[in-house]
Amino acid sequence: MKKRGYLELPFSWIFALIVGAFILFIAILLIVRITKTETSSSDIQTSKEIGILLNSLEISYEEGVSNSITLPQYSRIYSVCSNSGSFGNQGIIVNEKLYNKWQKSYLQASLQDQYLFLENFSEGRVFYIFSKSFDFPFKVATLTYFTPTTKSYCFVNPPYEIKTEISKIDQDNLRVLGENCTEDSLRICFSAVAQDCYVTVNYNQNYLIKNNTRFDYYKNALMYAAIFSDKDLYECQVKRLIQRANSLVDIYEKKIFLSSYSDCSKDISSSLGLFSSYLDSFTKSKDFQTASQILNDLNAKNQYSLCKLW
Repeated sequence: MKKRGYLELPFSWIFALIVGAFILFIAILLIVRITKTETSSSDIQTSKEIGILLNSLEISYEEGVSNSITLPQYSRIYSVCSNSGSFGNQGIIVNEKLYNKWQKSYLQASLQDQYLFLENFSEGRVFYIFSKSFDFPFKVATLTYFTPTTKSYCFVNPPYEIKTEISKIDQDNLRVLGENCTEDSLRICFSAVAQDCYVTVNYNQNYLIKNNTRFDYYKNALMYAAIFSDKDLYECQVKRLIQRANSLVDIYEKKIFLSSYSDCSKDISSSLGLFSSYLDSFTKSKDFQTASQILNDLNAKNQYSLCKLW
């Protein structure tokens, strides 16, 4: 009996141990919750800062020239697209990597006038950015392309126009074959006979094949968009661009009706009406294949009009 007494603890000690364990549990729980809250706050703050950068690109950034952005932490950037509303919506989600674990956050910064293209998500800490204007045939919006510095692209046998453009962009991870392409570069091929192609571009017929999926495009701005994004994001952003183009057509039609343009732009009014009908019936990027004749006629009439609309 005396030996068993050595194993017995006073009730006060047991109570103190239980209370201490409970306090420790609460403290750990609070630390975890505070850490998650701070991480979420950091993620949404980074998303907003990227949004501010995109707005500055739209206003003042020189088209077709590369820039870079460095994030506070190694992160994944997601471009979230929605077609709701007049112009749809561009969302940006940033998930940071802390303590070798991805911190998932679904909070997003929302932008109505931006069009961000990247592949599923873009991962890294330093990212390259360049932009191009999408004209259809008037300027509709500025498209922005995100690529991580850890991923490189090699353009194989591109047309002279693209080769010149890549040179002007001067981005370290965009190179033309024969000009410092690395062995691990993703090959963007402009020739059907090229080997090991990540993307095959049919430049004359305005479409490309990526992951066995066809992307139809109109002009170089959307060609780059297709190269640097996945199919779902690409189609959603295309629909947003068409929504915006349709609203701009309404503005131009009102401009003709309400101003002196009605005296010298009667010839363009009918073409603008045809273009509006085309936009109303637009459902997916494949419809770009039927746009050339309408756009060429519209552009020609505007160019030779006494009162240009754009």
